[in-house]
Amino acid sequence: MPDLALSKQYVLYIDLLGYKVIMNEISEVEFLKVFDRSFREAVKTITTMSQPTHSKSVFAYRVFSDNIVVATEADSTYALYSLSFIAYILQREFVGQGLMCRGAITKGYLYINNEYVFGSGLIRAYELEDRVAYYPRIILDRLPEADSLIENYDVYHKDSDGYIMIDYLRVREQQDIRCPLMAKHKLIVESGLRTHKADERIFQKYAWCREYHNSSCVRFESPFLSID
Repeated sequence: MPDLALSKQYVLYIDLLGYKVIMNEISEVEFLKVFDRSFREAVKTITTMSQPTHSKSVFAYRVFSDNIVVATEADSTYALYSLSFIAYILQREFVGQGLMCRGAITKGYLYINNEYVFGSGLIRAYELEDRVAYYPRIILDRLPEADSLIENYDVYHKDSDGYIMIDYLRVREQQDIRCPLMAKHKLIVESGLRTHKADERIFQKYAWCREYHNSSCVRFESPFLSID
């Protein structure tokens, strides 16, 4: 009989946006291939971050439909950063495949094994993703240790509502400037703004993306990629 005790963990919950629309535009098989390409690259990061040379944390993950859960024991602030870095890689991989996502990272009780994931930590992460994140962003819960992260690590950005979010367009290395991610993001957002003009709820989300995109162009000196 396995030990079914829950433990305090950092929990990342991600939901792909526009899942139903995408399924109407391409075949299920093609969508699965796109999803798999993105996620497999992220799994490489999860595997690397679970090695003792990079982190003392071990990360468990589960995927169901268009949702992803990644978790690790909440035993250090660095564990929270490591989970945030995984979120950063995931979001960038999805954008690179033309997919937008939304999510949240929190701390709570969780049990996760090879078959299922259970606990109030997952519920809290889902509620934050669904009700608070709102835009295509991955936010951090208002945890006491969160503020120190933005001062010490470079994958975060404080949004206008005060929530710390994963800064997925951040240029972390010089070679990122040559990376087509910003250009790809520009195309996604411009298309979303055109397509959803008549739907105010969806249009607001792409309008937020435009503001974040343009502010990133200023921060990382790429004004030629700005969205009008």
